[in-house]
Amino acid sequence: MWPVSRVFERAKLRHAKREALTARRLRSAAQAGADEEAHRLWMAAAQCRRVLERLRRRVGGRDPDGRLLEQARRLALFELDAERAIAALRMQVLQGTHGIDERRARSVTARDHLETAADELELRANLVDARQQARQLRKHSEVLLSESRQHLLATCAPQEM
Repeated sequence: MWPVSRVFERAKLRHAKREALTARRLRSAAQAGADEEAHRLWMAAAQCRRVLERLRRRVGGRDPDGRLLEQARRLALFELDAERAIAALRMQVLQGTHGIDERRARSVTARDHLETAADELELRANLVDARQQARQLRKHSEVLLSESRQHLLATCAPQEM
């Protein structure tokens, strides 16, 4: 027969492991969402790059007020912002996951498992915030693309006399 304290410790450890498993599943779902959001942001940046190239080809000397050139500059800045956001998102996932995996390998007590679960939940919260920021950045790209199309149509449309 085991002493009562040992039975209690084993029960605490089982509970902590269950909590860690739940946190790990939540983190995995957040990582998948972050990867999806990074891909969408990359696609928005690629679309901005295509519109930017189209602007550069078509404008030539037909930009008397400099609006298209300014729009091209804004698209280029968005592309840089998107690349930075994607890199930051991926780095956050890698660093957070690596640290958590190291701690999980060394986890022995219930407290260790609960601390690891807390770290996983914190990483999940950070990933959710990063996804929201990426979504806002993507919405900004949609506005930029819409403005670019309007400027391009206005500048490149045949002039009526």
